[in-house]
Amino acid sequence: MKIEDLKLEIDQDLKIDLTNLAIESAENCIKYHKYNKLLLTEKLIYRKLWVEHQKTKKEVYRFYSGYGDSPSPEQFDSSGLKIHMSGEAKILDEQSKLFLIEEKIKFLETTCQNFISRGFSIKNIIELRKLESGN
Repeated sequence: MKIEDLKLEIDQDLKIDLTNLAIESAENCIKYHKYNKLLLTEKLIYRKLWVEHQKTKKEVYRFYSGYGDSPSPEQFDSSGLKIHMSGEAKILDEQSKLFLIEEKIKFLETTCQNFISRGFSIKNIIELRKLESGN
């Protein structure tokens, strides 16, 4: 799911319908669970990509160090090796994917916290209404 779509969906799910507080209260844990499952899925995707990224870094290292099946025609010292590896297109592509998923994970963690807060907000609204009505 794209982050933009996720943001729109979260905005909709976090809204509290003040006319149906009982339903909102009952559905809050379901909505929390929905985003917690998304969070878990993203964390698993991240781990899988991270492992692939480590393999890619090893392959690129072996290439530039002269140990690969088809080694680089030139050899580099440690600082040159770091520069060439960090500029490798495949590594940069994988790092950008990892960065995007890291941000998505942070966003989903915050969203889960927001649903916990939403539950307390709903409870507080219900309690306030009881006080206002004299119960």
